[in-house]
Amino acid sequence: MAPSEEDSLHVVDHSNPPPASSHGGSSGSSRPRVPSPVLHPSRPTLPGRQSSFYSLIGQDEREDATPPLFVGFDLSATGLKLSVLSEQLLLVKEEEVIFDQDLSQYGTRGGTVEAGEEGEKLAPVLMWIAALDELLEKLSVDDFPFERVRAISGAGQQHSPVFWAHGADDILKDLDPSFDLRSQLKSAFSSPTSPTWQDSTATPEALALEDLVGGPGKLSYLTGGRGTSRSTASQILKLRHTDPTVLPATSRISLVSSFLCSILTGKLQGIDESDAAGTRLFNVEGRKWDERLCKEAGGEDIDLRGLMGEVELDGGRSLGTVSEWFMGRYGFDRDCIVCPFTGDGAAAFLSFAMKPNDVTIQTGDSDNVLIAMDEYRSHEDVQVFAHPAQSLDEPRAYYALLSLKNGFNARAWVCKNYSSSSWSTFSEQISSFSSPFTTSTPTGFYYIQPELHPYGAVGVHRFEANEPVDDFSVGAWNARALIESQALAVKSVARTLLSPRPASPPADSPNTTPTSAPVDTSSASLPPAIRRAYIHGVEAANTSLVALLSNVLSAPVIAPPALTRRSVSQQLSLSSIDSHSASIGSAMKAYWSWKRCQGSKASFIETINRMQGSTEEVFALLLAEPKEAEVKWYEERLEGWDKLKKVVVERCKEGAAAAL
Repeated sequence: MAPSEEDSLHVVDHSNPPPASSHGGSSGSSRPRVPSPVLHPSRPTLPGRQSSFYSLIGQDEREDATPPLFVGFDLSATGLKLSVLSEQLLLVKEEEVIFDQDLSQYGTRGGTVEAGEEGEKLAPVLMWIAALDELLEKLSVDDFPFERVRAISGAGQQHSPVFWAHGADDILKDLDPSFDLRSQLKSAFSSPTSPTWQDSTATPEALALEDLVGGPGKLSYLTGGRGTSRSTASQILKLRHTDPTVLPATSRISLVSSFLCSILTGKLQGIDESDAAGTRLFNVEGRKWDERLCKEAGGEDIDLRGLMGEVELDGGRSLGTVSEWFMGRYGFDRDCIVCPFTGDGAAAFLSFAMKPNDVTIQTGDSDNVLIAMDEYRSHEDVQVFAHPAQSLDEPRAYYALLSLKNGFNARAWVCKNYSSSSWSTFSEQISSFSSPFTTSTPTGFYYIQPELHPYGAVGVHRFEANEPVDDFSVGAWNARALIESQALAVKSVARTLLSPRPASPPADSPNTTPTSAPVDTSSASLPPAIRRAYIHGVEAANTSLVALLSNVLSAPVIAPPALTRRSVSQQLSLSSIDSHSASIGSAMKAYWSWKRCQGSKASFIETINRMQGSTEEVFALLLAEPKEAEVKWYEERLEGWDKLKKVVVERCKEGAAAAL
């Protein structure tokens, strides 16, 4: 199953990445930022200037000081990152402020502070603003050419609401470039903190919202996902009960993405359509705030739809230019545009330039799986979002996020208990058996933590010949059984979401445009659905794991395209792309928005592909290709695996989960 000629891959050597850039130091102090003695209404670049920024770029860039730059921000849970791309999509600069280290005065751990209730995780809003001050100062010390930036976009951690006080819009408009942002925005918020995605204290509110519309399936179909403690709707409903003074004192509610965008533009901006889907207040197909959910979350006396504001439905339109504060303090050009910011997951999705039926697996303690779709379908165990970079006249596209809590932690548990804590042994155990590797067909489900997919599953459950067993006959089988099960979980969900037939909404769905017959997800009725599988994270280097993944998914597995390369001979490391994927995706969106302002009618994917074609080659690292015999085996195996998974779910409901 080799890729088509159109999709052919060029293997590149990432063994010699360039040295890391030298960033300006961070003091970590709480001092107000005092500007340089001379403010910069414009900051012309001196020909031949050899700053530390210019030491990062090629000779052609040094000789021509006018090429445009494109900036992407990522205000994540743990820090603020920035990536800068050239017009050729070369990564020419990265910078980062880590909350716990660089802004330690806020006392955060992992970017949050714990409040009174166990599991309550909040973030100080002024810390986020101080991070922007700090990052801009780092760039200024590094002599960064702000005047060359032509477009900016960004991303923020999803779900977290930011509550603007009355009069905040006027404060944003009147910022004085003689003073830093933090000192001028202290009074701009009706709540000094924002609940983060780590917060687990709003589960009763999440269940109440599901009950309101008829259950998790119906809420998923309406809003893209089931109720969760982290969702904006759950947190607002909880806040209404725990601190009823906040919402009446609020003029607008932003998400972290639109909050940062508002600061950059000097006026309150709308939430983008993709990020809105994570609120559980937004009708994804209807493209509007849902009145019933907003009434429940905000209460009868609060116009929550008004507080949430108009939703940005065009992810690439220009919102105007950066505010006068950025021009006056740092010398940004007056023509530097800003386009809508989105969620960090959506921006990471953009960094892969995925086409419909592509899947990206981001490995970590939890594994996150991104699935690109050209039609809207829901699934209780995933979150579905609108594509974050589409114009109003494009056919609508979507992507799904499948979060598997038992990712690396489950692999580490098996490695410790069955591979003598040796990753090389673990890899050997994966590849030492061919499929089917025994007639008893060992199947394992390893839920070291309560799982999100399937929801609520916990414990270790093993089967031989479809019969439950306490442990396998051969302990070495656990490594392969684990990876098979994790890969089959991805295949099962992708099979449903990427089916050529649309799924029906649940009975009595509040969705306004019901579709036709249910999807038949049996393996006999559907062709292989995944076009390509991207993988990034440390597991990308495990050849045994990647080969098995390719066979299960029936798709070539590749590393992310090296869109951010400097040159053929000087590749960036994949780890750099991994850690900055959201800021890189944001910078790519900024580039697309700028091209549209230049008159381009091309879509985001078309724009990125055209730029790739204008450079030497499109680089991607082919890691594995599926083998026909094993593909057939896993196609036949999927239905049986699904049945055993349902057995496990029922056992967990009955409290029969195996003790670890």
